[in-house]
Amino acid sequence: MELIIKILTGKRKGREIKIPKLDASEIDTEIPSILENESFYFNLKLDNFYDEVILLLDDVSYNFLYESEKNNSFYYILMPKKTKNGYEALFYNYFGIAYLNIKISLDNKIEFIHFLQIDVLASKITADQTSHMIEYIIKEGDENLGCLLSPTCYTAKYIEGGESPKKVFDKLNNLIGILEEFLPSIVNRPLTRVSSETRMQNGYQTKDIDEQGLGWLNENLSVLEETDDFARSHIFYDGIYYIAKEIQTPIIVEHTDIYENRVIYGFLLKLKYFVLDIERHISTKKKNNNTINLQEDGYISFFSIIVNLTSKKIGIDL
Repeated sequence: MELIIKILTGKRKGREIKIPKLDASEIDTEIPSILENESFYFNLKLDNFYDEVILLLDDVSYNFLYESEKNNSFYYILMPKKTKNGYEALFYNYFGIAYLNIKISLDNKIEFIHFLQIDVLASKITADQTSHMIEYIIKEGDENLGCLLSPTCYTAKYIEGGESPKKVFDKLNNLIGILEEFLPSIVNRPLTRVSSETRMQNGYQTKDIDEQGLGWLNENLSVLEETDDFARSHIFYDGIYYIAKEIQTPIIVEHTDIYENRVIYGFLLKLKYFVLDIERHISTKKKNNNTINLQEDGYISFFSIIVNLTSKKIGIDL
């Protein structure tokens, strides 16, 4: 299985870009780039023949045409539309990360193949226009920032009911501040449940024995030994003082493993996972940033513009 983009126009005419299948290694793979005004076509090699092969790109679909069979492999091609000046640029006025998914079907059995995303680089004019537009939206209100964090084109929309990253981080900071104030007291003096448990004690250090302890001694006389220290003795019998080397007595035990503490622990654990998840996503974006071509021959990545603008807005380094 292989997907190749072949560029038809521009300075990079004739270049072939191999798009790998999407898997766990995508983070370490350099994201390929396409210029917004480049014309190109897709060449797809499959191991089996399929009745229908469709490229799914956002809410638009394009049909591949069966081309030929060679060495037990089946080749499909997707050509751009012809224009007066040559070929149509598929990503013209498209700016950002494009996700490539291919739908294949045979005898009403449908499968989907997911390939690595590509970065559509915009010309400087388009990038400047987009920057001005985004700056205006940010000034108008934070609610619009939600649609800027994962755009692939101009028409990306804000999901109602969501919260902007700034609000999320503000809430997180306030919550951490509250925890810093009250958590030390909770840790030093947690809520406890008191219970009585029977345990073996060092008899030389035990002064008071209740009825339960005397009953145990009556059944374990072998632990008794004579002593001249009447103040430490446990039993006086027939003119002789005895002390127990060990004795089983009930003690009061405080338990911290109670419902209230489990609720607090569960909340802290969930908060920890939430913060780690944010850190993981930011780290992934940083790592991906290293694999994205931010500029090429005067073209600029949408990723670099969004990172700069959103970092200024939410006050953190992405």
